[in-house]
Amino acid sequence: MVLDKKEVILKVKNLRKKYGEEEVVKGISFTLQKGEIFSMVGPNGAGKTTTIKAILGLTHRYAGEIKITAGKINYLAENEIPYPAMDVYEYMRFYADILNVTDEKIKELLDLVELTSHISKKCKNLSKGMKQRLLIARTFLNEPELLILDEPFSGVDPEMRARLLNFMRDYVTRTKAAILLTTHILGDVEKLSHRVAIIRDGKIISMGEVGDLGASTSGDREIRLKIVKKEQTREAIHNLKEVPGVKDVVIETEDIIRCMYSSEVSEYTILSKLFSDKIEFRIISGDVESAFMGESR
Repeated sequence: MVLDKKEVILKVKNLRKKYGEEEVVKGISFTLQKGEIFSMVGPNGAGKTTTIKAILGLTHRYAGEIKITAGKINYLAENEIPYPAMDVYEYMRFYADILNVTDEKIKELLDLVELTSHISKKCKNLSKGMKQRLLIARTFLNEPELLILDEPFSGVDPEMRARLLNFMRDYVTRTKAAILLTTHILGDVEKLSHRVAIIRDGKIISMGEVGDLGASTSGDREIRLKIVKKEQTREAIHNLKEVPGVKDVVIETEDIIRCMYSSEVSEYTILSKLFSDKIEFRIISGDVESAFMGESR
């Protein structure tokens, strides 16, 4: 989706950061507009979290320019945990008091993440997924203008993740806020984001638009694969046809196949089938997942 030209809420220009002699961020540049969700994806150690820390002022002595125009900024860190000794309500009320937010807003967000029935449970007794849902609810308490979410869906089950994706899409549409997101769940990137940047070895190696926010791509999709061991081509075709949502798999040459599948199916699901069957392949063309996996090889 091509966004109308809107006010830039975050600008990062030629960001560089060293730890000792090692340069971990190598000239990253991007902008984030109001009403936009922008995702950064890449392997561990690619520089995503260091970039976020520089934006938030949590790391210093970097080179480059960072400009933020947002007034209210909220951050959810990777592997963050809620205060163990507090119960669910106390945790939300603690932040609500700081932010001057009412109990009505707390209830609304706890309903969203389905924690209302656990309001008196100690945070230390929550499951991993419940803790993450609580953290997400806290992040939206004061309707921030800029949200920076580092792996927010870790441990969250698919049904709740889908609900939160819808909520975030509606939130940026309603408030014209902006979200900067990192996640390893590549299917969510495609569903949620306006744009995505693929980061590897401290650099953006690919950046572009993803698709309409909140809209699934209509019709079928296609991915073309090169099977490394030609003798596995027929096996790959047979196994991919067993994946729910795959419409057809055809052979182009003795080692290149074309897989057509429903837009409701994540490309990652299809590729995972080949991984589990120990079929080695290379991606010739595809969607967000293929861009990430192809550059990560």
